[in-house]
Amino acid sequence: MPCRSGLWLILRTPGCYYDGISRYGDLLQLLQREVQAPEPPNLGDLIQAIVTAHMLESIVSFQSEENTGAHIYGLSQVIERAGPEAFQQAPNSILFHLGRRHLVGSAILHKYYTFLAEPEWKLVPWQNETKSIIQELWDIL
Repeated sequence: MPCRSGLWLILRTPGCYYDGISRYGDLLQLLQREVQAPEPPNLGDLIQAIVTAHMLESIVSFQSEENTGAHIYGLSQVIERAGPEAFQQAPNSILFHLGRRHLVGSAILHKYYTFLAEPEWKLVPWQNETKSIIQELWDIL
């Protein structure tokens, strides 16, 4: 029987779940190579893929009560390596705002320091735009 669409259905159908996990493992290997490459080919695509993988990891870990945080670590590496200047214009600025929420949230939850606390990460990405109130709040967190 083919797997039906919908994450909830896939998580509840053992054959689909295990097939998805094996494919997901292949994807993770590809993502790891991209993260470790001297120059990531497309920063936007890479950040979107990692954030999506993190969201899936969160859903699956919620189901199994296991949380590895590997995607948060990869996302952190990619953003930090790119530097704050890389996020001054769209679409990278939009991806940075999304990624920052995940990184700050994880740092608060697991009680660790993040490079996003450094002053340049609170100033440089906004040199071409005005910070919103919510962005100011993320600075405080």
